[in-house]
Amino acid sequence: MNINSALNFISFKAHSKEVKLADAIMRKSNNTFPMTSPTRIEAFYDSISKPMPSKHKMKAEELQTKIYNQRERAAYKMKLANYVDNPYLAQGEEIKISRLGNCYESAIAAASGLCANGYKANVVNLYCTHSFVNKKTRETEYKKGIYIDHAFVVTDMEKPEKSEGQQIVLDNWVGICGTWNEVKDKFHSVFGHDSDIVQFKENNKANFIEHLKLTSSPNNISDYEERIGFSYYPVSVEITDKNGVSQILGNKFPQLVLNA
Repeated sequence: MNINSALNFISFKAHSKEVKLADAIMRKSNNTFPMTSPTRIEAFYDSISKPMPSKHKMKAEELQTKIYNQRERAAYKMKLANYVDNPYLAQGEEIKISRLGNCYESAIAAASGLCANGYKANVVNLYCTHSFVNKKTRETEYKKGIYIDHAFVVTDMEKPEKSEGQQIVLDNWVGICGTWNEVKDKFHSVFGHDSDIVQFKENNKANFIEHLKLTSSPNNISDYEERIGFSYYPVSVEITDKNGVSQILGNKFPQLVLNA
């Protein structure tokens, strides 16, 4: 098992110059900020711990604890970085030192790469919807959503007229780059069977069945088609060239800059 942050790093065959450019920037950021994913270390340990001899298991547990503690310290420093004059530079420096990170740190790395090359970047979180569509009327009669604990980057590549589907996604952690319309199915395959989503779907279905009963609906659950959808919810972090951030990041991390 690969325990690096770009576990599924894909050689994406881009359909546009913009996506090719974004893909090149994402690869630059991935090389500039190499990091190991504590989440994947934990998953790897869980997969091998049962058949492991006790003395090796003890050493593995000690290593896992050491990495966890280091990750906690790094996460605390990442939060503190929000209160300095240039938080993105401070966060980049912390990632460079700790070399540990999950999706959020990977998103900050990709966003820094975009900004260093003169593009605005938005760090967003994944959002999952579960809806029930009437098979006869084709109308959505019940729909709920849940936030997924996964951060990535979207950018319009300085073309604000782009719709949501045309926004370009950079996700170092999953390893994808493309327009939202092109990559959203990948999110479904990666996160669609996540235990939180499975439980959410079960609860939502039970609530909808109860809703049909309470409203004395002539329909039953078999009259509806279930649909799962993914989108992203409002910006949590926006990195722009305010106060010369692009030049500052480019000077500090010249490896981020294309053709540098």
